[in-house]
This record gives sequence, C-alpha cells and structure tokens, in this order.
Amino acid sequence: MPRVDVYQALQFTGFQKGLNRNADSSRLEADELAVAQNVRLGPRGEVSKRSGYLRHDTNLTDEVEWLHPWRTPGGADFLIGVQSDGFIVHDDLLDGSFTNSGFNVGSQSVLQTYGVGIASATDKIYVSSKNIADVAAFDGAAWTAIPSIPKAKHLIHRHNRLFAINDFAKPSGIYFSELGTPEIFGSNVIDDMDPDDGYEVNAAVVFGDDLVMFKDQAVWKLSGRNPASFALYRIDQLRGSVSHKSIAQLRGRLLFFDRNSGVWAFDGATFELLSQPINDAMLASMDYDNAYKVASYVGEDRYYMAVPQAAGGFRTYVFFADSGGWTEYDTGFHDAIDYLNNRYQGVPNADGVWVADPDTATFPPSGAPLVGKFRTGWFLVAGPGTRSRIRRLEMTVKGPLSSQFTVRLYRDFDPDTAYITKTFTTGVNVLNSDDEERRITSDGWGNKIHAFQIEFETDALPFQLNDFVVFFTGGEQVRGPA
Repeated sequence: MPRVDVYQALQFTGFQKGLNRNADSSRLEADELAVAQNVRLGPRGEVSKRSGYLRHDTNLTDEVEWLHPWRTPGGADFLIGVQSDGFIVHDDLLDGSFTNSGFNVGSQSVLQTYGVGIASATDKIYVSSKNIADVAAFDGAAWTAIPSIPKAKHLIHRHNRLFAINDFAKPSGIYFSELGTPEIFGSNVIDDMDPDDGYEVNAAVVFGDDLVMFKDQAVWKLSGRNPASFALYRIDQLRGSVSHKSIAQLRGRLLFFDRNSGVWAFDGATFELLSQPINDAMLASMDYDNAYKVASYVGEDRYYMAVPQAAGGFRTYVFFADSGGWTEYDTGFHDAIDYLNNRYQGVPNADGVWVADPDTATFPPSGAPLVGKFRTGWFLVAGPGTRSRIRRLEMTVKGPLSSQFTVRLYRDFDPDTAYITKTFTTGVNVLNSDDEERRITSDGWGNKIHAFQIEFETDALPFQLNDFVVFFTGGEQVRGPA
C-alpha cells in the first residue's frame, strides 16, 4: 500500500509578548512577533487592527503641540491647547470651535528652550512658559495675566500649593505659592537641587505624596506637605528624561523615557526597564537631538509613546499593561489625552486637534488607510535536520463583511521573498456577516521546507486574528547534501 502521510499541526493561540525587535527572528518565542505595525494586542494574545482619527476642531490653522483637559468647579468641560505659533486656545463646549486666548507662550519651534507648563488650582487653570510675557490664567470666562507667578517651564499643583519649576534665574529651582493662594509666591523657593551638575529640570509630576522631577541624568523627589517638612532627595543618577510629555502613570507606576536607555517604570522604590524587546532598534532609529519631543499618554490600560525618527517623522510604540508586550504604529503625535471617553491628539504636519474614531481606518494628514501588519518569527516545521510540506492553514478571524486580508508564507529564512501570497475577501469566502467570528481554511501551501514565517496584512477595520494552525506532513530527515 502506498504510504499515507499523517497531518501534524502547529497551533498558535496568541501573541501576548508582542513585538521583539532585539532578537533575530529565528530566536523569537512562539508568542512573540517579528513585525507588529498598526496592530493591538488583546489580553489573550489576539491581534487586531488599530483604528484611525478624524478632525475634531473646525477653525484652527496651526499644529497643536500641547493639550490639557480642564473641568471648572461648576462642571464645565474645556480643552486647552497650545499651537505651534505659541498661542493658547480653548474649546469650551468640546464641539471643535476653539477661541484664541490672546496669550502667546512663545513659538514651539523653540520648545526645547522654553517649554510649557499647565496646571489647574482652586478655580482657575494656569499656563506658563519661560518665554511668556506673564503667566496666563483662565477662569472659564476670560484669560488674565498673573505677573506674580514665576514664568517657569513647569507648573504643578500639589497639597494646595502651586509649584513653578525651572525659570531662567533658577533652572534647578523650585518656587512654591502660599497655602491655598496659588497667585501669591513671595520669596518661597528651594534652590539646592544640585544646580552645579549642569542640568535643568526637564520634567516634573506629582506621584503619590511626592513631587518627582527629572533632569537629563537624574531623578529627584520632594517630600513633605509644608515648608517646614519639605525634604529633597536625589533618588537616581543613572537615568532621567529630557521630555516632560513622555511621563505618564499606569497601574500605580510612573513611566518615563530616558533617551539613553529606553522606557522605565518607577514604583516609588525601584526602577524597571520595560522596553527591552524594542530598545536597541527604537534608540537606534530615534532622532537623539530631538528626544525632548517624545510624547506619551495612557489610555485603555496602554502606554503610547511617540518618538521622533532620525529619518524624519514620528513612530509610536505601544506598551500593553496586561501582557507587557509592545507593538508599533507608523504614525506619531505631539501631545495626546484621554478625556471623557475620547482620545484627542495634536498630529505632526497636520493643523488642529484630531479625535480617535473607531469607525475610521485613516490617519491625518494624508488620509490614507492605515495598513495593519504582523509577522511571526521563524519556526522549524518538524525539528532540526528535517523538511516538511505545508498543507493547510486554518485561521479564526473576526471582522466586517467588506474587509479583505492577505497572508504571506516565507520559507527557509528568506525574509524578503514571499513564497506564497493569498488574499481573502471576507464577503466572498470568509465571513457571512459583519463582526462575525469564523474559522477559515486555506489548502495547498507548497513544497517541502525547513522553516517558515507567516505574515498577515490588512487595511480593514475592525479586523482581528484570534489564532491559527499550520498543518504539515513529512518531517523527512535530510541526509547528505540537501
């Protein structure tokens, strides 16, 4: 009787660990990805296509570099922005119609030198800069100048005092207001944050009960609730940050970007490097001199970080708190916030404010569809020294009836030549209705191979791959020259 080959199977149930750009593809684990572009990781390892953004504002004519939400004591919601030309604007109904405040913090082309500080205190929100004529205050009705507040790079409201940090006179100094009166500073200043180290304070944030501040290569902490109990400590001198906008809090930890060593998490006692799987590639492609433009935000239990690229433009890296995995987007942002169930961004090379929309697959300014792509590492089909024949792929997918996706098979460690490419149109041969989850099968994938790598690509929205199985036969041992 002729030999009957028995199908064997390799099943992939998820990619929880996400992107790993620091290892060769042949060294990746089964739940890691060699490519993960414009896709998201689900809590159980499912991979889905990201969505896009639509224009929020109706009347802005400049890029927006800083964004800040504010709710008045009376419950009115505002979106405060600073444009590239330096003018402060506000949207008082969140309807996209912005009003110019008349105050200018200085052109954002000199952002590295001046920076912007925004903080709310009592019944006003304050906007500061080293280059502003006077700190501007907004009470929900009108903007006014407050010359008594130091023109500093950072404004922080903490324990009922307003702190102003890093002005021209004291780049390492901390000014603070009287208790409950954010516009009265007097001579209150702490100026011994090691000014002789040559570094200014680049970032400051309230974390727990403390005020944490970042220099280029140092992290400081101010403890205490009043001047009598204030205590200043340098808690680290091996890492720091040059970007205030890279700092965010996620699951009780402070995340920040150090341009020399990557993304770190600080829990109040210890530091943990989070970006090891993407670190070398991310730092090598970064525009080091413009690392102060790195921006971040937290939303949906994820940390998003936009990094300027040496080749031009931005790239966004996404950290998923559930799995600790990363993906990357081929787009960027100047600043972004999650507010009232909406995500707003200021987008490089695009005027105005943009808002996330789960029903669009495009991104400004080009408006072209976002292409989602992910690729596995290399897998030996049946072990070292053997060759096998790929017989069939089975995939569980979920998406709209109108979408299509492409699957590519690469063979024997050639990452540039797709051995087989197949495109599936969901309304024809995959799904029967929108948002359906269904198992699909594709037969006839080719000749005997040592190793394979599979890539999925789509511009459909929404689209999700839950798992796939590779069926093969053979496993013949190679003897002598292959």
